[in-house]
Amino acid sequence: VYNSVADATIYVKFVHNSWDYCSDGEIEKSKQVRYVSHFLSGTALKYYTVVVLRSSSEWSLSKFFKGLFDYCFPKNFRQMQRTELRRCTQGSSLVHEYAHKLLVYFKIIGTIGKSEQVDKLWNGLRCDIQSQLWKAYLNPETASWEKVVEVAEIIEKAES
Repeated sequence: VYNSVADATIYVKFVHNSWDYCSDGEIEKSKQVRYVSHFLSGTALKYYTVVVLRSSSEWSLSKFFKGLFDYCFPKNFRQMQRTELRRCTQGSSLVHEYAHKLLVYFKIIGTIGKSEQVDKLWNGLRCDIQSQLWKAYLNPETASWEKVVEVAEIIEKAES
């Protein structure tokens, strides 16, 4: 149940689970928003009831989730997330924790290309891991997200 909390991780998980629920349940597109509404409470339920209910069959999930986000989150939330993303580095986090945190930022911000995502991942990793990635013949301009994470995790395990 999504209870309207302005927490990006919780919201992204709710959206992802909702897409899975509708897909796995083979729910008709015209009924998807209505079915997802059963998992709302608080301000999110108010949004559905006040804004969407009368015409829920005309709403796509994408349009609904965008409206829900805009209704439940502060107006400057995406800008705040961009600022946090600029400051975000691996620090003492594990590689998979850092990568997951970045993916949540990217999902919320929504306009960051694949190459920019890899660049942010690479340059936010600890310097010792970056160095080892170069030694593994990887390059932030050509490597995929998956490959950088995979090799960085191997490096991390080898160092521990």
